[in-house]
Amino acid sequence: MENNQKKTLYNRLVTGLKVGWNAPVLPTKVLNFHNNPLVRIFRVIGGISILTVLSKKHLLLFLPFKFIVLFIALLHFIYITTVSIIKLWYGFKVLKSDKLDVKNSPMDHFATTAGKLLYCWKYGCQIGSTGLGLIGTSFFFSKNEIVCWKLEIKKRYLLL
Repeated sequence: MENNQKKTLYNRLVTGLKVGWNAPVLPTKVLNFHNNPLVRIFRVIGGISILTVLSKKHLLLFLPFKFIVLFIALLHFIYITTVSIIKLWYGFKVLKSDKLDVKNSPMDHFATTAGKLLYCWKYGCQIGSTGLGLIGTSFFFSKNEIVCWKLEIKKRYLLL
């Protein structure tokens, strides 16, 4: 009898985890746009241009290419920020709705809770990594600006 309860507990856990894992993090229309081949190419080019800007290698390019790389990096940053805001909004909407409820067990909330926990983990890691990336980028820019200002001040004092 006790072995049978363990199997049903395990089955309910697996069922709940499947529901949480298969729940989308983005709305269908945004997910279809995000997976479009042209948008994927833009995401790759945008990521490369952001890395180029962050490493200051865009300064080695000729004048029109500098602005093209900066423009693509800006567009990519706006795109990623917009998708992150949509993920945040949609994730709260899914957690508050009944999309993660397991339909086979309306009286037993164990499977539903397991699915919501997995979805919250999956959703939180995606939002958290984006937030940490934005914080790291802003820290990188502010640190480089401070270093550049210190070097400029030292140059002025050494030249005088």
